[in-house]
Amino acid sequence: PGNVSQYSYNLTLAAQYLTAAGFPGGKGLPTIPMAIDSNALSYEEPQAEIIQSELAQIGINTNIVVTLTSQYYTYFGPYSYELQNAKSIPDITFDGSIPYAPDFMTPIDYWSFFVTNYTLFGNYAVYSNPTVNTNVGFMFSSDNTTAILQHLAIAEQQIAQDAPYAWLYDAQLALGAGSYAYNKHVIGGFLA
Repeated sequence: PGNVSQYSYNLTLAAQYLTAAGFPGGKGLPTIPMAIDSNALSYEEPQAEIIQSELAQIGINTNIVVTLTSQYYTYFGPYSYELQNAKSIPDITFDGSIPYAPDFMTPIDYWSFFVTNYTLFGNYAVYSNPTVNTNVGFMFSSDNTTAILQHLAIAEQQIAQDAPYAWLYDAQLALGAGSYAYNKHVIGGFLA
C-alpha cells in the first residue's frame, strides 16, 4: 500500500554498508549460521547454497546448519517468547517446511504475524517498532478500507526504512505466487 520500491541488488552498496559497520570486506565478522529444516532439504538446501555463495562475494561467511524439524520450530513462538530467547534464534533462517503462503487467508495475518510485537508466531526478526505496531493495529479497530490502507502505507514505509528482514530470495511456489488475500480472482485451483 505504501508503494515502496524493492531493495536493489547492489554489491557495491552492500560492501559500503559492511565497511560502515566496521567489517570492511567482511573482516572481523563471525561466520553466520543459516538454519534449514531437515524436512525441507529438497528446496531449502539449494537455496541456502546460492545465498551462501552470494554472501561470500562481499565477504560474509555462512555455515548451513541442518536442523531437525522438532528442534527447528522451538526457536519461534509469541513475540515475548522470541524476545526472551532472541540469542537462540539463528541469524538466518528459512520459513521451514510449512510455508505460510497457503495457510493464511486474510490480509491482516501477514502484517500481525511478521512485523508486530503482538505476534503469536513468525516474527523471526523479533522486530517491534511503535509506528508499525500502531498502524498495523488500526486494522483491528476499523472497517474503513481507505483508512486501513493509509495506515498500512505508513507501516510499510517504516518497515522498509528499518529493514528488519533481509529478503534473500523469493520462492515462486504454486500456492504462494501472488496474493490471493487481496485478489479473489487469483485462485484457479487447488493442490493436495
